[in-house]
Amino acid sequence: MAKPATPICALCERPMVSEKHGVYVLLMAGMPPIIYEVYHSDKFRCATCGNEVLSGYANDPSIVHFHEDADEQVARILALPRDAYVYVFESEEGKNVFHRNHFGLERSC
Repeated sequence: MAKPATPICALCERPMVSEKHGVYVLLMAGMPPIIYEVYHSDKFRCATCGNEVLSGYANDPSIVHFHEDADEQVARILALPRDAYVYVFESEEGKNVFHRNHFGLERSC
């Protein structure tokens, strides 16, 4: 058997299926959190249990906060449907502060 080309669901012990290519990963840093870097990745889903993961990240970020046009590029991403990007926070506190400030609520897994 060849090495798996996609992530494996640890719960179901089955290869995951590609759900969506080109999902933006917005790495948040600082307090209050700001978008620090943006990477491209792919979303995979377990056909058995529905678990989802992001994998296949680019080696380098496509956007870094100090780039001249970073704010414009991030604004274009945030205008996309919500399933086109995912926030990644350094801490649970940072996630709660961000969601409280932007959406008026705390968000848990």
